[in-house]
Amino acid sequence: MAIGGIGVYLLCRDLGISRGSAMLAGAGFMLGGTFSPRINGGQTTMIAGWAWLPLALLFAFRTCAQRRWLPHPGLPLVLALSFLAGHSQVTLYTVVAVACLDDGLAQPLAQHIARRTKADDRLTGGLL
Repeated sequence: MAIGGIGVYLLCRDLGISRGSAMLAGAGFMLGGTFSPRINGGQTTMIAGWAWLPLALLFAFRTCAQRRWLPHPGLPLVLALSFLAGHSQVTLYTVVAVACLDDGLAQPLAQHIARRTKADDRLTGGLL
């Protein structure tokens, strides 16, 4: 669940949302309807799969911002980890969500992320 919260925080920060709002969004994702009902139901593989969705979307937006055919190096890694989480249906939904980021939706956000990513890469050395 922490991976999902951190992923939502990073996604929100890349989209230009303030730190406080991004933290609230991450906490909402961790404690909201995606995870909470499944904890007592024993659906841990679903929880582990959904946790990778925000990071997959983050890296998909960064792929669009790079304007290259090759994906961001983190995207295949996150999709593989989502698959290894054990719930293939959640991985399918994640792949479909990433694939649905067409030019109409992703391009304006990708341009915004490209400006922010250049500054972030100088600070992190391109690791995020």
